[in-house]
Amino acid sequence: MAQQPTYNDGTVTVGAGGTTVIGVGTQFNVYPRVGDYFWAQGRSVRIAAIANATQLTLAYGWPGEAITNGNYEIIYTPAQQVAQAKTTALLGQLSNGNLSSIAALTTAANKLAYYSAQGVAALADFSAFGRTLLDDADAAAARTTLGLVLTSSTTDTTAGRVVKVADFGIGTPLTAASGVDFSSYSTSASFVHNPSTSNVPADLPGSGESWYGFSVNTLGGARGAQLLVGHNSGRMFCRGHVGGTYGSWYESVDTTRSQTLTNKKLDDATTTIIDNSDATKIGKFELSGVSTGTTRTLTWPNTSGAIMLREAFETLTGLKTKTLSNSTTTTQYDSWTPTDYGAGKPALGVVKKSTADLWALELWDGASIAGTIMVNSGSFRATGAYSTTTASAANANIASDGTVARSTSSEQYKTGIEPMSDEWADTILDMEPIYYRSTCEIDNSAWSWWGLSAEAVAEIDPRLVHWRTHQIVHEPRQVERIETEQYIERVETHYEPQLNEAGQPLDLPEYRAVEVPIYGTREVTRIETVVETTAVPLETPVPEGVAYERLTCHLISVAKRENANARRGCRSRRNSPTSPPVWRRWRSD
Repeated sequence: MAQQPTYNDGTVTVGAGGTTVIGVGTQFNVYPRVGDYFWAQGRSVRIAAIANATQLTLAYGWPGEAITNGNYEIIYTPAQQVAQAKTTALLGQLSNGNLSSIAALTTAANKLAYYSAQGVAALADFSAFGRTLLDDADAAAARTTLGLVLTSSTTDTTAGRVVKVADFGIGTPLTAASGVDFSSYSTSASFVHNPSTSNVPADLPGSGESWYGFSVNTLGGARGAQLLVGHNSGRMFCRGHVGGTYGSWYESVDTTRSQTLTNKKLDDATTTIIDNSDATKIGKFELSGVSTGTTRTLTWPNTSGAIMLREAFETLTGLKTKTLSNSTTTTQYDSWTPTDYGAGKPALGVVKKSTADLWALELWDGASIAGTIMVNSGSFRATGAYSTTTASAANANIASDGTVARSTSSEQYKTGIEPMSDEWADTILDMEPIYYRSTCEIDNSAWSWWGLSAEAVAEIDPRLVHWRTHQIVHEPRQVERIETEQYIERVETHYEPQLNEAGQPLDLPEYRAVEVPIYGTREVTRIETVVETTAVPLETPVPEGVAYERLTCHLISVAKRENANARRGCRSRRNSPTSPPVWRRWRSD
């Protein structure tokens, strides 16, 4: 049937100046064509586009009045005129160089023309396999051509399979079924923990917490690890898998709650202890002083107290006082109470008399003092030494530099041994005993003594005198000491609510301003004066004591000769009024 020159089914609506025409009962997608003319009210406008059966678009705004459900006509453009217009448009499109660039290509087998730029054509390889992929009707056919096979389950580990979302917990975690053994997860996956699952951490909460797990396995499941993380608490548990067997679960350390650490090693270079209210207060442990391969153990006492530092002077608190047996009050520079210790539990106390420059080390056994060692600038005393007696000979010597040494008589400490001559033995007869009173501080000045003069004995035989070869010198010396001190780094103003007598905030708009100091630490160098005690050698030794025990050797020699003369009958001659005594004759010899 020949096409009618016009089309006017239904009614249309178009606004004044509008380009969109809406039809009712129309079939714009069947009869009109782009290029035909929309006519109404004696005016016409070319159709630029047809959207569907009830909507088309004019080439420019409707010049007439608005039309609402009005009559219209579509005036067909003659086919020859349409063909001529399309031909003209096509020739305009072909004149941009697209066809000419393709015409310039040298085609060949398995090549495909494409544009590398506007008006620039080129050839690309187009293999037979590529052509088989392009003719596939859908994605499934394309995967078959490519040899891609999807996994058959969420835990399918067949080599070459394509993994989908939710496989092995990717995107969507797997849910551990009720009663499933956690150790049965031999493949890598992420999953949600079911409270009734077995082989999970012993203290894993079963309610109020969702747990997400990760299982990583390699070498066919021979090695791997499992991880469980709580979404509320953040608690984390892990365990390893070697040789087909899972080890024990271990909980990781976090910073939000108290945990018990077992067999953990902390690096002293990175481990610090920070004050919970001031992060600038930091403490560290330093183990550089421990010998290689050595373990040192710090055992806490069953009491509270402060740790004493070796490199600093400190002000001690909690000092205790005790009255000693001599009724002199002393200050005990420690924090223990002697009565806290039972019998057989020794303790050591350091005390200083308040009335004298005297320090003492008290050795405690239970609640009583077992012994005391006292020291001041010029004496050394062991209070229990005097009451402890022995029938053995004296065997101690104190040198002028303060050295206390044991006196020996064994030949293993002697050399050049020879008998004493009578001449040297008789020098004892040249010594003059004297009467004197002592000026020593610890002696009773009212007492008198018999003895010898060290200076006089030294002139007779220097070997019978104790010589002072050193002078004890106390010299003050200034030293630098680096200490860490706390200082106010800044002051911050905090606003706090005002409280009533019960400590509850008042419903007031005003807040109380409180200045809070923020402390920092810094190193400072302090100059301190310390007294250094040294023993300085004397240019000329000074005789200070008579070696009375050495005079025994002289007396033995004299006694032996006296005894020999007596046996030869010299006793009568010695007692004759005209003959001098034997010892007098020996002395004159």
